[in-house]
Order: sequence, then structure tokens, then C-alpha cells
Amino acid sequence: MNDATRATERDTVMDVATRALAGFARSAKTGDFSGFVELLADDVEFRIPVGEPKRYDGRAATVAYLDIFKTADADLDYEPPFRTTRAGNTVVFEYEDHGRLKGAPYRNTIAISLDIRDGRIAAYREYWGEVDTSALKRLGVLEPGASR
Repeated sequence: MNDATRATERDTVMDVATRALAGFARSAKTGDFSGFVELLADDVEFRIPVGEPKRYDGRAATVAYLDIFKTADADLDYEPPFRTTRAGNTVVFEYEDHGRLKGAPYRNTIAISLDIRDGRIAAYREYWGEVDTSALKRLGVLEPGASR
């Protein structure tokens, strides 16, 4: 592989990851995840290793999970990432989001890790930082009694 091929591959990984983050932020606000879903590989592994860890294998299972946002009554704003790290085909974004979720104030620091393969998201992992888990329990993402 020559230097030009490696540079193009790097650009593709960052481009897909950046579009995925922007698409997810837009989708979480509107409840329409179609643009984000288009970036998912058919065999995507979507994980939220928080509380009771959740894992959704494949695009259909991921879409079924994302439907939770349609009833989230979410009005969230995503800040630009304050840190972006890339290693090979993996990109990690660290950012903050805030607003209202199920009618209650919400603020969180999040890190998402995206593995990119063939121009698609092959794996998505979302890690929550400082978050009031009551909003996530109301949404149904965390079971009552669970903690991060």
C-alpha cells in the first residue's frame, strides 16, 4: 500500500465517522435516524456498555433500539467534540450533549467509539460520563435501580 492509498483510507475513515456523529446528533433531536442508519454495515455491532450492558447485532436490531428516541420527547444539543482520537479504523469522539429528555433537564459527557469498515460503521460503542441516570431510566435505556 502506498502513501496516497493510506491517506485516502485515513480520510475515508474520518469522513464516515464525522458524518455518523453529525447524523446521530441530528437524528436524536428529530427521531428520524434514516441518515445515520444508511451509514451502518448490515452486520453492525451497536453496544451501550452502561448499567445493564446492551448489545444489538445487525442493522435491524439497531434500528429497533433507536426507535426509543421517537418517544423520548428529546430536545438535545450536541456540542462539537472536545477530543477526537483515531487509531487505524477506529475513531473516538468525546463530546457533551444537553437539553431536555422526557421533559426533564439532561446533561451528559459521552464518548463514542466507531469502527469503520468498507466505508460503513461496523461497530458503535457509546460510553456515558457524568449523567443524571433518572432521565435515562425514564427513557427506558436503563432499568429502574440500575446505575452507570
